Amino acid sequence: MLLTDLILTIALLIMLSSWFFTVPKNNKWLWMSVMAVIGICIWSIAEDRWQAWSGLIVGVVVASGLLAGQRFNHSRIRMQISGFCISLTVLLSIAVLWLFPIPDLPKPSGPHAVGVKTFELVDHNRLGVFTQNKAEPRRLLIRVWYPATRPQHQAPQPYLSADETQYTIRGIGEFIGFSPLFTYMRNAQTNSFADAPLIKGASQLPTVFFSHGYASSLGWNTVLMEHLASHGYVIYSIQHTHDALPTVFADHTIADTDPELIAAARKSSIGAGILPPTMSKSFTAHSISEQLIAHVDGAMEMLSEKQRLVVESAPVWVQDRLFVHDQLQHSVVPSSVHSIVAASNLTRTGEMGLSFGGSVSGAVCMLDSRCGAVVNIDGGDFHYLPVNADLGKPLLMLHSDIDLFYKSFGIEKSYTRRSLNDFAYESFEHAGDHPDIHRIQLKGVTHNGLSDFSLFLRTPLSDMLIGPTPATKAINMENDFILGFFDKHLRNSKNSFPADEYKHHKELAMPYRNDHIKTWWESLSESEKHDVTQRINVLKSSLLLHQKDAPVLH
Repeated sequence: MLLTDLILTIALLIMLSSWFFTVPKNNKWLWMSVMAVIGICIWSIAEDRWQAWSGLIVGVVVASGLLAGQRFNHSRIRMQISGFCISLTVLLSIAVLWLFPIPDLPKPSGPHAVGVKTFELVDHNRLGVFTQNKAEPRRLLIRVWYPATRPQHQAPQPYLSADETQYTIRGIGEFIGFSPLFTYMRNAQTNSFADAPLIKGASQLPTVFFSHGYASSLGWNTVLMEHLASHGYVIYSIQHTHDALPTVFADHTIADTDPELIAAARKSSIGAGILPPTMSKSFTAHSISEQLIAHVDGAMEMLSEKQRLVVESAPVWVQDRLFVHDQLQHSVVPSSVHSIVAASNLTRTGEMGLSFGGSVSGAVCMLDSRCGAVVNIDGGDFHYLPVNADLGKPLLMLHSDIDLFYKSFGIEKSYTRRSLNDFAYESFEHAGDHPDIHRIQLKGVTHNGLSDFSLFLRTPLSDMLIGPTPATKAINMENDFILGFFDKHLRNSKNSFPADEYKHHKELAMPYRNDHIKTWWESLSESEKHDVTQRINVLKSSLLLHQKDAPVLH
């Protein structure tokens, strides 16, 4: 909680008490508290705490009443009525501050301090990507978290920089017509020290690449990045320009979110809680065959309609990831991050992403031999390469609560539940057989609950938007499973993943079994298997025809 929030709450309560108990001839406490409320609210609003507007309005109304003499010329009944109204508005003002908290980020549990740097890479071989200027090279902003030596007399950096507050985070609010919606997050404190020195003797540090969700930004999972970095990992998070929130580069150039993306998002029925018919059928059909057919047909519809998500964004994000990896591996990077890059193990890396970034990570791992393990955080499969295909690498698929997903779209419980990726990452004949493929469901957590966003809301808003599981518990589950997974598969640790993590988070984390796909496949006749395989092959062939410059094996 901000100090100004606490002071404002106290001032509001003193003002309310003074309204009822101050003697009319000696109302200095009321005036003092009103002036304090107004002053603190102005201060808070200047610090992007827009929630203080409600307190400011209350203070101005009370002050106006005092100046007009309304406080003392009314009857006792009118005074009580006005006092009741002020009580409601004061409580509302306090409630707004409560619902939108400003916490410091949870402390990472590892032995190292966390350093952070942000830098840019430019791909001169890809021009005019999502821009009208066809001569403009692809510019990418990258943020790296790494194990560091804690600098003396330096505070950790805020959650949002001044530029990110002014431009980037306002992009979320613009989707719903209120741009300051999340600017208050800049007042939160991270655990990362800007430009902190890398730990001494660092070499071959386990390395992870990360992609954010669609129309999001590179810092949306800072808690997870700090957690990994504190345990000795280097994490490179890539902001996918124009498919992300507004990107501000070091020279203060701003790359806005593509207007086409914003227009498509506003037209989408999914944001209104309505699944498109074919997608709905893929989740509600009573047989696996019908679900699969609807899943493939939905993908074909997206291709035929040339939907940006599949036709353009899917291949571009993969290319972004491969480009960044190549540049780092060849040390074509700014001098400010050269030592960190040199200490990173770039020959066998972790691939990770949230939502659409999770789909990207799965596709990268199928194309890039440098992938050692992949984490998909509640992402679907919009690349379709992993459908009926053995990934051949360790996978951690973290699902939000599937029951809550169905409930959010008003789907009845009578339908057989399926996840976003029942048909991906394993061939149908081997589904559920791979010991290093882990599908885990986090109960009481929605899709939004798997990012830092969950920390900035309280009940009842949090229950509606991130689920009933408390934010810190949801984030701890996510952090523990991902660290245990990468420790086992990138560090070759002899840990007992995921047994320890299940034990620690019992009743909230549970395995999602995928072996029903194998049972279904074995029940099909040879001709039925042929038809299913052919349908999927047609989809994958269509992808190559529709996608612009689709990436190839790397």
